[in-house]
Order: sequence, then structure tokens, then C-alpha cells
Amino acid sequence: MKFPDGKVPEIAGSCDGLVCLAIDEHVVVWNPTTRECRQLPSPCSVPYDKYFYGLGYDSTSGDYKVLRGAYFADANDGSAKRIVEIFALRTDAWRKVQDVQMPEGLYSAGAFCNGSVYWLVRRAKGEFEVNAIASFDLTEEKFYEGMIPQPDVDQGMLFEGLRIHRGCLMLYYGHWDFHFQAWTMTEYGGEVIVDYIIQCLDRWFAREHVLTHATVYD
Repeated sequence: MKFPDGKVPEIAGSCDGLVCLAIDEHVVVWNPTTRECRQLPSPCSVPYDKYFYGLGYDSTSGDYKVLRGAYFADANDGSAKRIVEIFALRTDAWRKVQDVQMPEGLYSAGAFCNGSVYWLVRRAKGEFEVNAIASFDLTEEKFYEGMIPQPDVDQGMLFEGLRIHRGCLMLYYGHWDFHFQAWTMTEYGGEVIVDYIIQCLDRWFAREHVLTHATVYD
């Protein structure tokens, strides 16, 4: 894979062993196992250099989709604009998502789980910032926010990131080089079960301990 001017691409998403890489207008879907690589056509060009991405599988259409979105200022009047584009691998074309209601604060790559791409965002609440989880349903092609319950943590505590752990959404907090705290969220029987995971790391060993279901939300 060659990218312009020797630039290093960012990981724009992953799903079922596929990895999406992006830099500027170049977007590539790569299979590290087979070493196959597919460069996508250039998406719509907007005057902005920071995008958020997602890669996931739409079980309804049986197709993989790449999502790219951005916030930018209109060149004519300076008003805030938003754009979201979807690339379906079968149709081999980008298209805009019309009349999109997009949450603020999305950036970088989202994490794919059970038909949706998720991002960790922050919202102001009084003198504090609070965590929020935004998602994009790949079948409905709509954004949602606040649908996923979160662990009950101390006021002012902000999670550092959102990942996938054993097929579940995982929020984490701490320092990877020494220790961190993490919570996984699993839907089971109409409830979302939040497991508290303590994972300790140092230069000599790594261990993981999962406590029994810490919190259950309807």
C-alpha cells in the first residue's frame, strides 16, 4: 500500500478482520490475513482536514459499509455544515446521507458492534464534562445518542476511550503502561449488563479479573 508523500495513514475502523485506513481523500480497505487491499474512490471533497470514520457490517443488506463524516464551515457564509458519506463495498460508490442529524463531538474512528458504529463523546453539564456515547445504525443510517447506559462513576471522571472487548463495547480509564479500569456493556434478555473489569499491567506481566455483573440496566 502506498500513500502520498510518505504519510502514515490512520486506522479508520475495523470489522471481521478487515481494516480501514485513511489519509486525506485516500481511503483503503485492507485484509491483513490475505494481504488484499482495495482502494476506494475519492469521497466528496470538503474544505476540512479532520474527519470521523467507521467501518461495519450491515446484516440487512449483507454488505460492508465505510462511513466518513465531517463538520466544516460553509465557504460562503461561514455557517456550520455537516456531511456524512457512506461507501457500500458492493455498489462501489460513495453517497451522501441526506438530512442527517449528527451529534457534536465525533472524531477519529468509531468502534463497530452489533450493527452500529460507536463513538465516545463529551458533553457539558454544569461545571463538569460528562461522558456520552453516540452511535450510527448502519441499516437505518441514523445517529443516536444516550441510548447506551454507562457505568456509575464519580462526578467529573471522564473515560479515555471506547473499544471492543470480546464482542462487547468497552469503556476504559487509566494508564495502559501501569493499570487501567474498564467496563463492558452486554445486552442480554432485554437488559444491558455492565461488567466491571480491572486490568493490571506492568512491564513483567498482565492479568485480567472480571467481577460478577456490577450493574444491570433495563
